[in-house]
Amino acid sequence: MKKYKGEFAVQSFNPFSVMWFRFHSPKVTRGQLVSKYRKNIDLEYIERFICAQPFIWRIISKPQFIAADLRSISLETAFQAVDIDADLLTWTGRGKELIETASQFSKTVIAEQFPDDFDFSDNWEESCE
Repeated sequence: MKKYKGEFAVQSFNPFSVMWFRFHSPKVTRGQLVSKYRKNIDLEYIERFICAQPFIWRIISKPQFIAADLRSISLETAFQAVDIDADLLTWTGRGKELIETASQFSKTVIAEQFPDDFDFSDNWEESCE
């Protein structure tokens, strides 16, 4: 990353990874991925649930942004992000409806899996205001 000339950020579900960048590369913009979405109750879900708790971000990772899963975002997450002066991003917007839902919580939506013919210029700014 030292040789890369463009802008970038790092993000992780693991608060200790985010903390590592805080201490070893403090100029790198860092984010905490947050999801309480439950498909199954297994070890992965338990780890994500614990890492999604605001006290973890406050004490361990101290991120500059929170990237919250749209499937489990809450007003509590939004308020906690504001409380630690972190930007709130939402993921993953897969189409106009999810982007509109996401824009209720954040100005920035991480999007993926758009069809080849999706027109980003078609009312894009209106759907993100």
